[in-house]
Amino acid sequence: MEAKFTLDLLTQATVVLDHEGGVCFSNEAAAQLWVLNAERLQQLHAEDLFPDDPEVLRHVEQVFSTGKTIRRPGLHPQSRLLAERVLDVIASPVLDDSGGVTQVLLCLLDTTHHHAAQAREVEERIMEQLGLMTASLAHEIRNPLSGIKGALQLIQRDAQVSRTHGDAFGLMLGELERIERLLQNLQHFAHPAPLHLQSVDLHELLANIIEFEKQHSPMLRFHAHFDLSLPPLHGDRDKLHQIFLNLVRNAVEASPPEGRVRLETRPCSRWELAGTTLDPSQSYLLVTLSDEGHGVAPEDVEQLFKPFFTTKTSGHGLGLPITHRLIRAHGGQIRYAPAKSGGACFEVLLPWSRNSELGE
Repeated sequence: MEAKFTLDLLTQATVVLDHEGGVCFSNEAAAQLWVLNAERLQQLHAEDLFPDDPEVLRHVEQVFSTGKTIRRPGLHPQSRLLAERVLDVIASPVLDDSGGVTQVLLCLLDTTHHHAAQAREVEERIMEQLGLMTASLAHEIRNPLSGIKGALQLIQRDAQVSRTHGDAFGLMLGELERIERLLQNLQHFAHPAPLHLQSVDLHELLANIIEFEKQHSPMLRFHAHFDLSLPPLHGDRDKLHQIFLNLVRNAVEASPPEGRVRLETRPCSRWELAGTTLDPSQSYLLVTLSDEGHGVAPEDVEQLFKPFFTTKTSGHGLGLPITHRLIRAHGGQIRYAPAKSGGACFEVLLPWSRNSELGE
């Protein structure tokens, strides 16, 4: 009894397995990891906990046969409830008085935060280098680009030239403006401006975006379900507007003319933080945006937030990466899931409050 009490105090998920693989005991951390209560967990077997991770099952069998502890750091589990995590697995024998192995103690240390932090450091270094290169290239390209654009505009003012070649000049100027927008987006991605924090009424901000988009897509139907009890966010209003305008506009562009775009806000339960790199001690709200388009192909999901990846014929592939960086700067996270309607669904998790270090 005392041993079980001690295991229940551990912060890492711990389960005790018998020779048949049945769960004899599980602590509170294990219940949180598998999103099941302890009573339900103890009705399962190891195969239920790790249906797509035969490596873990082999380690358990080896401990029973050898009586030796096995450590497996940096496991990337494939089982659905554990996917997107990184775990350090330790399988240890529980011995009886004669030294025989009666049970296996399986400890799972979630190191997702640590690995994610390392990945972020690498990404930030790459982005810093990209930023320096982009700033230099943008400067070198923008100056002659401005000269070319100005010369074209002067020539276009000639009435005879305008009558004869007006369409061609319009096309060239349009392409120059597209290149200017690309350069601007590159700079925004590589060098995001610092956050200017203030109290932001998220629902007012979302309502304004919806009204704006309704003017451009009058046939489209917007369904908003807001939890008005949620407190204001502590964030950068302009950046939050940029985040949700981009996501709503993507949903609008993906939807059929008379389709529906749904927006919902509500508190995020700690169970919904499973698989994220967010701080479970923090309170988060969840903003869900879904459409009735064609969704994202499974093979493209991993590429969604990477620079220059796009499924649009005219896109630059920087909208979602910029959105991702701005959400992360606010201490939040964005994730994709197929919508029930068959379209795309994006979930944005944002903290209700942040300390004074936010954005520094």
